[in-house]
Formats: sequence, structure tokens, C-alpha cells
Amino acid sequence: MRVAVLMLSYERYDTLKQILEHNMNNAGYPFDLFVWDNGSKDERVIPLLDSVAKIVWKCDRNYGIAAPFNVMIDHCYRCGYDAFHVMANDIFEPSNWLADKIRYLAGIPMSGMISICPGEMPYLPSYLSMDLPCHMGDVIGQFMISRRVYEKVGGFNEEFGNYGPIDNDYNARCAVSGFVNYYIPGQSQHIDSSPADLYGYDKAAAVAKTWPIHEANVRKYSENPESAYIPVDGECIVNMKQFWNGEGIGASE
Repeated sequence: MRVAVLMLSYERYDTLKQILEHNMNNAGYPFDLFVWDNGSKDERVIPLLDSVAKIVWKCDRNYGIAAPFNVMIDHCYRCGYDAFHVMANDIFEPSNWLADKIRYLAGIPMSGMISICPGEMPYLPSYLSMDLPCHMGDVIGQFMISRRVYEKVGGFNEEFGNYGPIDNDYNARCAVSGFVNYYIPGQSQHIDSSPADLYGYDKAAAVAKTWPIHEANVRKYSENPESAYIPVDGECIVNMKQFWNGEGIGASE
């Protein structure tokens, strides 16, 4: 199974370096790393990314979360990858984090978003497969989806702008599309040491502003499950034509 790990980066060189070294060395399963840098000014960041990633998208400004992930996942889908794992630049994973998720994906065909909880587990254990205990419910943090999920659910919702309840939205869309989201046993560690204004917006305020949109969407998905599919055809906020034409965005391989 070919796995693409997708990561956003922006500044925070020391944390980024620690996360990359830790997570890349203890994945327990081979993968290719793809990184989108949202305009880091620290001159150490890009050389670090170039040294470990298959492709680095180098941008001149911050494009947020959903749109960059859509460009990356669509690229990797077209390249034939079987699974796509979102990796943050500030979450440490436990040993064999990727191998364990691949094992669950193989054993539970209806898997939606598969994650390792960043903190205390909010759900009781259950079994979707006899030998694979899991904790079913909406997940956050670093998660993996299969090619099958991407084909049925599509990309991430860009209508929230640079930041918003993007993970929550994808959880809901997976669920109404017949998939099960769950945490596997273990615990990841979120290192939230960045200043509140690092990305140019207040995260809490952004979520509060866009939450009514999320609630309305969840109702829409429930009433019409077909509306849960959001295609990624290259015409995202950051569209592939712009990317390949080199208008302020570059990539290296």
C-alpha cells in the first residue's frame, strides 16, 4: 500500500524539526512526505523540508488549511497513492503510528478518518473487527483516510476560509457517506506553543465565526447525503492551473 503523508508548515523551525525527526523515524511503515509551506520567512525552514520531502510547495503567503491540503491530496491521488495521512507540524505520534493505522484500515473496510487521540480518550472502546479495538466517534488531530474515502467524500471544505471546523466537517461527511471515524489505541501529543497571532488570525475567533456555517452544513449532509461529496478537480481556492503556471507558488522535487 502506497501512503502519502501530507503536511502544512509555517515558521516554528525548532518545533518543525523535532516533529519531523520524531514522526518520520517511528512511523513503522514506508511513506512519501509532501509538504506545503505557507510562506515561512525563516530561511532554515525550506532547506529542512527539501531534505526530507518528495515535493515541497513553496508559497509566498498563507493559504490556510483546506485549500493547500486539497491541492496536495489531489496530486497524490492522481499519482496513485492508496492512503493519505494528514500530519500537523506540532503533534508527536507514538511508535508505529502509521503501521498501526494501516493495519486498522486493512481490517476495517468501512474506515473513515483514523486517528490517534491527542490527549485523553473521549470514547469507550468498541470493536468493528474482532481483534481491532477502537473508539468510535468524531476525531481530531492527525488522521488517515483511504483512497476509497477520498473518492466518495472528496476534498476538504474550503468555504470556512483559512481556518475553521474543517476536521469536524470531514467527520460529518464521512459518517453520512457510510464510513466510521475512530481513534485507535494510543496517545499522541499536541505541542501548542505558537503565539496566538502567528498565522495572522485568531483560531478561536475563526471557529466561532464559521461554526454556524458548519452546523448548517451538517443538517444539509444529513438531509441529502449526496451533498457531502465535495469534488477536488483542480479549481480550488489555490487552483492547480495557478500552481503549475508558477504564479507566486513553486514546488521542488
